[in-house]
Amino acid sequence: VLVHEVGHWVGLYHTFQRGCKGHGDHVSDTPAEADPTYGCPTEVDDSCPGQPGLDPIHNFMDYTDDPCKNQFTDGQFKRMRKQLKHYRSLPM
Repeated sequence: VLVHEVGHWVGLYHTFQRGCKGHGDHVSDTPAEADPTYGCPTEVDDSCPGQPGLDPIHNFMDYTDDPCKNQFTDGQFKRMRKQLKHYRSLPM
C-alpha cells in the first residue's frame, strides 16, 4: 500500500484510470485496464482487447494484493522523475 500511495504523491494515476479509453494513467507504456484487479490472480486477463498489452496486474498502481505487485513501467519512472523535479523541486 505504501508504494502505491507514494506513487500518487509523485504524480501517478491508477492503471485502470479511464478504463479502456487509451492511456488512462497518462503514461503511454501502461496497458489499458477496464477495471481494477483485486486479490492475487494467477492468470493475466486482457480486459481491453482493443488496446495493446495485458492487464498490468503486477503494477504498483493497480489494486492487486501487495505481494503480487512488483513493477512500474519505464514510462511511469519517467513521469515520477518529471513530477518530482517540477512539483516537488527535487533534483532528478
